[in-house]
Amino acid sequence: MSPDLPDYTQYISQAPKDLIEVSLKYGDLTVQPMLIRPALLNGTLLKDKIVLSTEYIKQCCIKPPYVTVAGPAGTMNSYEGGYITRALIYKAGAGEVALAKGCLDEWVKLQKADGSWSQLYYPALNAADSHDEMKDLQVDSGAGCLAWAMADYDKSVGAGSVVYKTPVQKAHGFLRDLQDHMAVVGLPAFLSNCRKDGVMDDVALLADCGECLMAMKACLDQYGSDLETAAGYSVKTMANDLYEAIGLYGYSGDVGRYWYTSYPVGAETLVPFTYKEKLTLTQAMVSQAVYEWYHSSYNTKPDYTGYCEKCLDLALCLNHGKWGGFIYSPYYGLADENRFEYTTYTALMVLAMNSVNATKYADYITAGKDFLKWMHIGGGRVFDFVRPHGECEVGRVYQADIQATEEFGWLSLNPALALLAGA
Repeated sequence: MSPDLPDYTQYISQAPKDLIEVSLKYGDLTVQPMLIRPALLNGTLLKDKIVLSTEYIKQCCIKPPYVTVAGPAGTMNSYEGGYITRALIYKAGAGEVALAKGCLDEWVKLQKADGSWSQLYYPALNAADSHDEMKDLQVDSGAGCLAWAMADYDKSVGAGSVVYKTPVQKAHGFLRDLQDHMAVVGLPAFLSNCRKDGVMDDVALLADCGECLMAMKACLDQYGSDLETAAGYSVKTMANDLYEAIGLYGYSGDVGRYWYTSYPVGAETLVPFTYKEKLTLTQAMVSQAVYEWYHSSYNTKPDYTGYCEKCLDLALCLNHGKWGGFIYSPYYGLADENRFEYTTYTALMVLAMNSVNATKYADYITAGKDFLKWMHIGGGRVFDFVRPHGECEVGRVYQADIQATEEFGWLSLNPALALLAGA
């Protein structure tokens, strides 16, 4: 550990020595207690850091024919489908790129005429040999992440592959519709968060906008700077306008030093959810997107990258106990906030820090990857979060502000993001 980083372990209480019994609806699971930092077990033994694998994703989260699901008992989620296939393409083990293609082909079958996908589908095939939608809801991140994965596949093939160029162009057509709607209602060039029951949202989520900006760059990298939507609109122009909207209207200013969660600030989306400003995933995804876009060959707008380190630094300083096991402080946190350590937040922060300033954040990147490996218990199964007193938890499903009684099992998004983060 770098000598200039505080050692918070001296303030952490010892975890119980006995194993913790966690009762799940699909059977009992025995897990070992784990301290936040440095994941000590039984006082002196250190839990093994296990390098991530794709086995659990392949064996339990991809169902016949090529259906990507949130977990063994979960639904098909469009943006998770993008991350799962991207992780397989990134690792590129035996048969994994071909498996990713099979999954992407299945998603292409579900793409709507306007280029969108529903957020959720039932994984079982219906009488028409397709998948029923769970609700009439199409989100920006679903189109963005699947287009990103398709561009990654074509990049892996090489030689200017354009296997997925057409569905990618259609997906960007939907993203353009979302951006155009914001102009119609007199708002900057963010992406409307979703279309629900045929109605466009008047609110943008900054994390989703950052996610889609990175997807646009990946698609331009693969298909060229002249890439257009299916209707002939320049993806480069759309991305530059989105980047500028984030830079001009998404930053709280140097007094706050964070990216807003939503725009208009504090507004609620058509799908209500409880959130607060300074969300770690927003600081991570937007900082990475802004930095990478400005330094790309496609940028035509002013430099807003000075905000990126400020926002990441704020996440490092204030969000103790919310995204990675090496910066926990038991003395920080409001009464109504938990201090759980999340796998996904950690992975996103590692990706962002590595892009924005890998040298400055080197110690944090290493510690973040260590945390992800500590959260992996082998076979590709990764805990969703760990509580401050040491209990590791499998992912759970929440609906209508009520925790569901049945967990979905080990969630696929945790190993997918951890793999992409290089853990």
